[in-house]
Amino acid sequence: MTITDKIPTNTNWESGWILSGGIVSFPIAKLSPGGVTEVTFQVKTYENLDGVDWINNTAYVSDGINNIPTYGCDPQYGTCDTVTSVPVRASKGNLTITKTAAADGTYVIDDYITYNIVVKNTE
Repeated sequence: MTITDKIPTNTNWESGWILSGGIVSFPIAKLSPGGVTEVTFQVKTYENLDGVDWINNTAYVSDGINNIPTYGCDPQYGTCDTVTSVPVRASKGNLTITKTAAADGTYVIDDYITYNIVVKNTE
């Protein structure tokens, strides 16, 4: 049996499995009745995700005859489908930055000037 998974749009493959042509694959041994196999791979989102609300992904398990999609939820529920979706939060914050000298006035040679920098996330 083999698990295959196309790298999701707006991501780059990082590690795990075997990558070829944008698809990762992981061969698994035959499972005995009641047996379980768990595998993991990692992708990294693009730095610019403007306009992207969701990253969607579906893996498939093939026994050489059938190609069965994985489920991102419990398939017993009617609203369940084969896509695992994760929300994207493109914003990294709305920052307000203020920099001031600690003391007003005139400085002379050999004086110390202290600056205060305040960073606030207003999101």
